[in-house]
Amino acid sequence: MYPLDWALIVYSIYVHLLISLYLVELFFVFRYINTSFNTSFFRIFGVLAIVNITSCLVGTFVFRLPLYPMVNRIYSGMTQHSSYYLNCLSEFMGVLLALNRFTAL
Repeated sequence: MYPLDWALIVYSIYVHLLISLYLVELFFVFRYINTSFNTSFFRIFGVLAIVNITSCLVGTFVFRLPLYPMVNRIYSGMTQHSSYYLNCLSEFMGVLLALNRFTAL
């Protein structure tokens, strides 16, 4: 194993933990949407969460996995257009969420 392979292993551990934490937040927002979380902020948060999770997964397959010698032959031919689009969409949704909070003041 190369020393760079350990970075892939550590990366694959902490990214899955962060995505699972994001999924738990998303689960509770959608589970209690009729009682506590029935505002436009939480609807925008739900869309932003789905876009961020998808962006993280696509960005991992397109940008990060080809850097590691263990798996670079498999993922080196993937296109990069969707990861740029999802990151732009994530930033747009973040601005929309900030504007939503600004109008609540």
